[in-house]
Amino acid sequence: MINENVHSYCIMARMKWVISLVQCLTQEMIKKQARTNSRHTSQNADLEEIKFRDMSQNEVETIDSFHIRLRQRSVNCEFPDVDQEIGTRSYGEAKHKTLRTYAIGHPGKSLPDVYTYARALEVSTEHI
Repeated sequence: MINENVHSYCIMARMKWVISLVQCLTQEMIKKQARTNSRHTSQNADLEEIKFRDMSQNEVETIDSFHIRLRQRSVNCEFPDVDQEIGTRSYGEAKHKTLRTYAIGHPGKSLPDVYTYARALEVSTEHI
């Protein structure tokens, strides 16, 4: 009887040890996977930022279409201020030089205000 109790105790102790070992290994695997995912996410975000900064407005593309493309591309980027990045791309790579001049000349204007000006500029150039 005593021998059976000792044997049961040993089995229980081993089971606890195995469970503890599995938990530790699982936690280490989770941490390793998180580090790997973080590294891949960061690399992917860097690549997406490069692709974002390489975008420019096509000759037949409206400012709204260009804005939508920029907004879609920025989803996978890790920009601290997405609107500022979109504004910078919009002004710097717009097909109308007048828009760039307007944006630089009016630094206090918000992105929607500059887009309103850009839309008006597009409509006025269509009718000329």
